[in-house]
Amino acid sequence: MHRSLRSKQQTPTALRPRDVIAALVLQGHLTRYQGRRLIFGSPAELRIGQYDILEPIGRGGMGTVYKARHKFLHRIDAIKVLNQSLSRNGVAIERFYREAAAAGQLHHENIVQAFSCDEHNGQLFLAMEYVAGGDLGSLVTKNGPLPVHEAARFILQAARGLEHAWQRGLIHRDIKPSNILIDQQVTAKLADFGLARFAGTPQADSLTPTGAIVGTVYYLSPEQGNSDAEVTISSDIYSLGCTLFYCLIGRPPFVGKSVAPILLQHQQSPAPDLTTLRSDVPADLARLVEKTLAKNPAQRFATPADLAFALDRWATPPPSFVLTKLGQSGRPRNDPAPIVHDPDDQTKPEIRLGPTMQTPSLAHPEMPGQPWQSKGSGTLSRGWPFDSTKSRAFVISLLVAISTIVLLFFFVKLLGGSGPSAPNAKPSSPPQKLTPLVRIPGGTAHLGLAPERIASHLASISGLTFGSTSYERARRALSLEPVTDVTVKVFWIERYEVTNEQYAAFCLATGHRTPSHWPTGVMPAAIRDLPVTYVSGADAKAYTRWAGRRLPTVEEWVRAAGGESRQLFPWGETLDENYAGWLTTRNGSLAPVTAFPQDRSPYGVMNMAGNARELTSSMMTVSGKTGYVVKGGGVTTSGASDGTVASRAIMDADEGGSGFREIGFRCAADKPDPATAQ
Repeated sequence: MHRSLRSKQQTPTALRPRDVIAALVLQGHLTRYQGRRLIFGSPAELRIGQYDILEPIGRGGMGTVYKARHKFLHRIDAIKVLNQSLSRNGVAIERFYREAAAAGQLHHENIVQAFSCDEHNGQLFLAMEYVAGGDLGSLVTKNGPLPVHEAARFILQAARGLEHAWQRGLIHRDIKPSNILIDQQVTAKLADFGLARFAGTPQADSLTPTGAIVGTVYYLSPEQGNSDAEVTISSDIYSLGCTLFYCLIGRPPFVGKSVAPILLQHQQSPAPDLTTLRSDVPADLARLVEKTLAKNPAQRFATPADLAFALDRWATPPPSFVLTKLGQSGRPRNDPAPIVHDPDDQTKPEIRLGPTMQTPSLAHPEMPGQPWQSKGSGTLSRGWPFDSTKSRAFVISLLVAISTIVLLFFFVKLLGGSGPSAPNAKPSSPPQKLTPLVRIPGGTAHLGLAPERIASHLASISGLTFGSTSYERARRALSLEPVTDVTVKVFWIERYEVTNEQYAAFCLATGHRTPSHWPTGVMPAAIRDLPVTYVSGADAKAYTRWAGRRLPTVEEWVRAAGGESRQLFPWGETLDENYAGWLTTRNGSLAPVTAFPQDRSPYGVMNMAGNARELTSSMMTVSGKTGYVVKGGGVTTSGASDGTVASRAIMDADEGGSGFREIGFRCAADKPDPATAQ
């Protein structure tokens, strides 16, 4: 009996390793990927260098990108590992090292940060910043075309990152939606510098065979499809334009069933008109995209900073949009956070798909293949579920706040607050849309021109007769600046002149008087991008205090305009009135601050020879009268003299005056502003 009872008792079953692993995965101590590697007997794949591999997050022809945790820092990073099959491929190894070297030189909020490059058991790996939000291509694939302001903001941020890389001599060569990552703060970051090269290196090198096409065909510039053409930063700007088009429409501008017809469209076909494909795209924004997609590189934006500056006006969401951080609204954490709007607003932009809308047989992971459609749940037309009551309350509160500010502004004007600000006025609020700053290295500012150089220059100008009134006026303008060399410390200066739109924001925030040519004290929309003029020295200095900056000295202005040499014009020695938009080419009219890309100094400062003439903080006394030194040429002046780096004029220091039609200003700073410095 006793033996029989014992035989019926259940003996405990030993836990199998796979059961323990499964339990650890369920409890969150291991990832599913780690669990599978352990179950199938390959734990060595879970450690590389000082990193514990958590899971793969991307694969490509060159390697695999993993999410990993640093063993000692306990920091989550992304690890790019070169494929084992390429570990003996000299070209692949050299390309991998080149990507690491390129990324290691870049430190910018809109570029994925590289930490280290190392080797582990014969495998090369690159440790980088982990960006949790996914990429721009996935965002559009999952949610459809983006709101206009969201698309503009992402491309603006990518352009800022691209400018940072270009200032350090790098051309990306593979700009596309999947190489623009979006983090949890909804910030765009450029990634994958595997095809990048330094400007000035040969098109075909040991890593790029002659005749090879480098890049992704849907976002390839016309010159990239031509192996004999030079690829410059303009090619990256074209690719950014294609990416912006993709964000707004949901497909690239040119599609086809194979590589050849797509390349041909890039080189020969005009880009589709955005306004015919989507009803809520502003005409000005459509023209901006058209400019980035110009077949001729010289007709595109000159620099990524120029593109970013031009996009700024569309990058601010309307009051009905609420920016939501990732992880606060119920969306899976591996998806980028979109912009959501009130579900009671049923209006949607109309997307009209033309006959070219098709899904090509050529593989393209970033083509959603579907027009704009509703996502999410409930009545939310796009985005995440959220509390509509709270959203509506937020919008109402925002509108009330804006109304209060506007009423307060007009109340101040009625009480006589239209005069100049007090000399020690403090900024009433941080300015939001300042012009990007450019670093000017310390060195020598070469002021003035020797008499013989002036005579030689004037003699070369067609139609200018020696001894004539025009000749003497030009000679005096060029002789006013003393010939001297002055050492200038490193400083920063705005890339463009201050615009009417920026000055209007200052007036609204501080109650400062508006320029005399603004009817009823309100800036006309048509002049928002033109340089602000009709400002006195006091007006300009009040703006710079509000912006946390200052006016440049005449020595700084000359250093920024002429660089290391005593050259005649910011762009060199050649007189060309088309470069700066002087009287003969503009009929005396001011132009947008980005209008003349050739009017560019050695440091990338724009419009120093034309458009508006510019106030400096320096004073000068001529014939017993003291005034501000004014530098640069203007639209109503003669480029022969006034457009040179050496020319100067004097503006009356009447602090209560209303300024002049063609005199504006730009700001300088003693240290960079992290948000705008380049």
